[in-house]
Amino acid sequence: MVIPYSFFTNKKNTLICKNCQQKFKGNFCSNCGQKSTIDRINLPYLLKQLSSNVLKLDRGFFFTLKELLFRPGHSIREFLAGKRKAHFKPLAFFLIITTTFVFYLNFGIDNTAYDMNVDPFISNSSGNKVINTDRIFFFFSDANNIAITTLLLLPLFALCSFLVFKKSYYNYYEHLIVNIYITSIIIVILGVFEVITSFFENLQFIFWIQIIPSILGLIYTLWVYVTFFSNRKNKWNTFFLALIVFFLNQLVFYFVYGYLLHLLV
Repeated sequence: MVIPYSFFTNKKNTLICKNCQQKFKGNFCSNCGQKSTIDRINLPYLLKQLSSNVLKLDRGFFFTLKELLFRPGHSIREFLAGKRKAHFKPLAFFLIITTTFVFYLNFGIDNTAYDMNVDPFISNSSGNKVINTDRIFFFFSDANNIAITTLLLLPLFALCSFLVFKKSYYNYYEHLIVNIYITSIIIVILGVFEVITSFFENLQFIFWIQIIPSILGLIYTLWVYVTFFSNRKNKWNTFFLALIVFFLNQLVFYFVYGYLLHLLV
């Protein structure tokens, strides 16, 4: 589906660029070069990105990172509305963030702390077998597992937000873009704390300090949705729906987590 630029400002077919608001004629904006028509976010758009300079790192990456850190909801809404010239493509942005994070986990820290040869079950004081939480921690700290679980969860996260905000204008693939950007920044937050925890050797301390990025992830997710749907009249209703999305995502996470843990046993 192709979305035409806003509207004709006069009978001579003068258009208004959605990226820079410049009036122009023809197929491209004379000021910034963006096309006069834009594709709506859908499956063909996402697939097209995979074959168009996916790993090309230019100034758009750092601009997008800054925007997502300081004005995420507004920035994502502008991207979906057509202001895309300065933004780094979402799939490429996610792949670079994830690749950097996985590379650091594989080579930037002592991998002996993530030994997967830990017994998945231990005996409690009564002699009964219970799940070894260290095994859980090791599993989700393993770089390859993080990459796999993230790829599995993203489409499900998008489905949750799409269903909860089903009365909004945005389709499923546009919700997928929102969740790609949210997840990318959450991975950045996790990466910062991985660097911090790499200076400590106490696994119990490391386990508990991981609660902090989880809390920050919740705050960031709510912030994105509330500002993304800032045009809604009832802000508290948006906040409540965003909470529902977050907890649905948690249920999805623990469902996938339980299934993967079952595969380990």
